[in-house]
Amino acid sequence: MDEFSVADNYLDTGKPEKAVPIFLKLAKQGMVAAMHSYAHCHLYGIGVAKNYDIAFHWFSQAASRGCPQAMYHLGLCNAEGYGTSKNPELALEWYKKSSAKGDSDSEYRVGLCYERGFGVQADSGKAVEWYRQAEAHGQEDARERLRELVRT
Repeated sequence: MDEFSVADNYLDTGKPEKAVPIFLKLAKQGMVAAMHSYAHCHLYGIGVAKNYDIAFHWFSQAASRGCPQAMYHLGLCNAEGYGTSKNPELALEWYKKSSAKGDSDSEYRVGLCYERGFGVQADSGKAVEWYRQAEAHGQEDARERLRELVRT
């Protein structure tokens, strides 16, 4: 079992404090998945105290290397102001970049942005298009939003 799998196994078995240093070691060696996992731990306080600055840094590193999940999380960081100032337009940009790589959670978030006018002019038609795309990729929340929008 490689080191990343060992660290992932620590997360799965409720020992995240053992996973975090392995993720950091591998992230520093350039492993994109480890960069994302290390950032994820810091964003949500898994095995370490929450640290949005560290999370933002490592999501940025992973996103610059093409990681769609890191792009999604950079969207979230920009939407919520985690490790950076709130920037709805940049959040939407990151969600769209991640969506282009097939991330259904990002497709859902783009739909939310259009529905709520977050970083873009509100447009329920575009929201429905994005929700349909996300739903087609198995995103459950998109299915719920579609039901709500189609009813009204």
